[in-house]
Amino acid sequence: MGYRKDIALSASAQANAGTAKMILELKKSPLEIRDMVTTPGGVTIAGLQELEKIPIRYAFMSAVVAADKKSKKSPKTILDLYPFSLLIGYMLERMIRAKSHRR
Repeated sequence: MGYRKDIALSASAQANAGTAKMILELKKSPLEIRDMVTTPGGVTIAGLQELEKIPIRYAFMSAVVAADKKSKKSPKTILDLYPFSLLIGYMLERMIRAKSHRR
């Protein structure tokens, strides 16, 4: 099993856009949204359980810390957030592709 790059990129972008829309429109936290879309024995929880096996939280926290350090050296504008969202999207795409190639 494997996903082509365009499919992995599209899935990552759609997941990010959908989550962002729910956060903004429903005023829910990412954890609340996760609880809304996760069912016992479902696809989402299976993926989350796999992510818990690797230090994914550390990778995201490290990315946030690095971006925060860099942003403190730069002028503050809303555009400063755009590269960080690209970083998260890139990380998600890489995880999707890596997971699909391991099977």
